[in-house]
Amino acid sequence: MMTAYFDESYAAKGYMVICGWIASVEEWERFEIDWKLFLASYKVPYFHMKEFAQSVGPYKKWKDAPYFRARFIHEAHGIIQQHVRHGFACSVDDENWQGTNHIYNLSENFPSPYAVAGRASIDWAEKVAEKSQQQVECIFDDGGPDKSGLLLAADVAPKAVSPIFKPSRDVPDRKLGTRRGMVQIQAADFLAYEISKYIKEMLNIVGTPRVVTRAVRVRESLRMFGANPPRTLFFDQKKLTAFCLHFGIGRRTLLADATNAKDQASR
Repeated sequence: MMTAYFDESYAAKGYMVICGWIASVEEWERFEIDWKLFLASYKVPYFHMKEFAQSVGPYKKWKDAPYFRARFIHEAHGIIQQHVRHGFACSVDDENWQGTNHIYNLSENFPSPYAVAGRASIDWAEKVAEKSQQQVECIFDDGGPDKSGLLLAADVAPKAVSPIFKPSRDVPDRKLGTRRGMVQIQAADFLAYEISKYIKEMLNIVGTPRVVTRAVRVRESLRMFGANPPRTLFFDQKKLTAFCLHFGIGRRTLLADATNAKDQASR
């Protein structure tokens, strides 16, 4: 059995990003031990990249300690690199999703960019596991913006494994008591934040995250992955069209297109 853990992040201009890592159950168990020891050594209760980057929450004490911050992030990266096998980063922007949805019945099957990116992430994990002749579980952060949409997307033929939603850290629950956090999702949070920052920088420089040019310097935190970088899939409208064709999603009728256009004009 293999397990893939995913987390999402928002980049600029309506870009939804889902990123994750895959490894065997045994590798993730060793990761959990090392990760918890790492957090304890720095006296922080959890890893959250946005809080770390903004020096808030448990990271506020390191605001004026750049060397300490650099050492922390390098150690976090080292533990991830040591225990995971492969990584994946997927992005879908709302504008291209809307444009494709005007032509194809996308929203009826994949109700949001999150659902598209999530299904693409599940399909990637299944292919990786299949190469190793293993099954896979796909666990997503519980704070996703469209969990019902992703559940629907996983059911589109050919069906994928159903996503499981878990919190990345312990959270109180009135009915169940404390819900145990999956620290493995914190590794996905690391990658999701970095990819979203990468997309923002790409948009500022070249206007699109699809192609890396010499004018763009990849973030140090991504270059650290060296010879085994995460696979990336950035959906534009052409790739979304291919996505629809792959799943046999039909085109909207001319009447429906006209109605959609009328609705858009009236807004």
